[in-house]
Amino acid sequence: MAEFWRFGATPSPATEVAAHARRFEELGWDGLAVGEDHGLLSAAWVYLAQAAAATTTLKLGTGVAVPIRDPLLAASAVATLQGMSGGRVVLSLGRGDGAMAQLGRGPVSLKDFLTYVERVRGYLHSEIVDRDGFPSTMATLFVNDPSLACDPAPVDVSATGPQLIRAAAKVADGITFAVGADVRRLASLVKMARDARRDAGLDLEGFRLGAYIPAAVAPGGDRAYAREIVRGAVLRHARFSAFEGELLDDVDPTDEEGIRIAFDVTRDHVRKVPKPADFSVASALPDDFVDRFAIIGEAKECAERFDEIIAAGVDRLVVIVRVPTTDPGEENAARIAQEVLPLVGGG
Repeated sequence: MAEFWRFGATPSPATEVAAHARRFEELGWDGLAVGEDHGLLSAAWVYLAQAAAATTTLKLGTGVAVPIRDPLLAASAVATLQGMSGGRVVLSLGRGDGAMAQLGRGPVSLKDFLTYVERVRGYLHSEIVDRDGFPSTMATLFVNDPSLACDPAPVDVSATGPQLIRAAAKVADGITFAVGADVRRLASLVKMARDARRDAGLDLEGFRLGAYIPAAVAPGGDRAYAREIVRGAVLRHARFSAFEGELLDDVDPTDEEGIRIAFDVTRDHVRKVPKPADFSVASALPDDFVDRFAIIGEAKECAERFDEIIAAGVDRLVVIVRVPTTDPGEENAARIAQEVLPLVGGG
């Protein structure tokens, strides 16, 4: 069964995280994902720990964590939260661009990123991790504190380009795509990931595929209002379809203009300039592009588009419901949970 995770700007104020988390759980969201954007958003692992303490069924994860901590430290944090939450954690990792730019750094290389993913996953599974000739393990943690000895948290990789998707299929427990609500592209990427995993002789059982989907319900049919809630999210995710300024091969010609605009107006932080908190530059995106990349409309229309994405092979929908400058009351998240999700799957 497909899962629906609430994602977007980390709910604020952070001092009320328990109330936010309980509300999402009561609304029927399967999970809460928070980003790791240093200097812009509250600390992800602290936030998630508080959310875990306040809930009982809500899954918890990152969207995404970036490889700045030593993999042993990252794995220790994940294992601790996994044990404290009773096994409700999904770790999603990304190479980092905006978050890394906040530190004056660029994304890590593909090779180094894959090594990082393998090491974190190895630690979580109590394996001996080869640290350039030094055997390292986290197994003693689970001996010293048996309360943490539960199933390892799955390690997911956020990916859009074919090279990373094929590589991640061999080392991760899942992949989350960032091509919006484009069903054609999603179906192609699902096939690519599954084929790569089969070719590596790995089992598809438990290998989960997700997608970041900006979505907003149009109250009273007001599509313009809904569009502005997630326009900034479309901007930040569409740029991943232009690698170093070059469009990925699977981009539909109809979307080329929107993706080029998204890359151009966000290239400052791609070039390692601190990310601004201003989302007004998203106004440069054409409305029709926003409507295609995101899911925008009345409840039934939104549910039908979610159904198409699930039918394409996506079983974890990470729904981007807002950006930091829109919808502070999380009304869109509530509308999606109450009006859309009950209709998904013909409900």
